[in-house]
Amino acid sequence: MKATEAKLLQILVAVSRFIIPIYQRTYLWTQKECQQLWEVLCADSSYSLLA
Repeated sequence: MKATEAKLLQILVAVSRFIIPIYQRTYLWTQKECQQLWEVLCADSSYSLLA
């Protein structure tokens, strides 16, 4: 599997099939983890969801 850099908006609008490795399939995001991610994205003024 090869990782590449992409903007969040590109990922959200792309018609893709995501393959989740077995070692990550048991990982569960709760509202707490989602909130932490959102706060980090909002706090980083250099990060743009649209660019």
